Amino acid sequence: MAKHTAPPRRRHSAQKHTSHKGVTLYTLGVLLVAVSALLFLRFWPRLSVDAAPPAAEVESLYKNVGNGEDKSLCLMDKIEDHRERQEELINHMVLEKLISQLGEKDREIIIRRYFRNQTQTQVAISLGISQVQVSRLEKKILKQMREQF
Repeated sequence: MAKHTAPPRRRHSAQKHTSHKGVTLYTLGVLLVAVSALLFLRFWPRLSVDAAPPAAEVESLYKNVGNGEDKSLCLMDKIEDHRERQEELINHMVLEKLISQLGEKDREIIIRRYFRNQTQTQVAISLGISQVQVSRLEKKILKQMREQF
């Protein structure tokens, strides 16, 4: 009787999943694992078993803790959602990488418009170009950043 063996598993090469800018899915996965580990370590003291209250003091997550006008507030509503922080951190890292790849003038326009909240007219004056040019450049830069992402 012949032994039945499963076909060998194919390994997927990270190079097969490389974007046109050289960032692999493997790299993004490693980055996600690293960020998750850092966030876990950052909040570990809060997760410690020693820090947990005795069993007699444990409350239901749905216990009503609201007061004043909002009496429907429960303990569950007060728990932080760390997934939003992770997403925010990853978005920040991706945005920083995209901005660093821009040319000096393009980077200056994006930083002034979106991080310093300057109007197109203010940016135009500081760079010595017209507001229309700033508008066209901004549109082109944002399109380029979306394509790279």
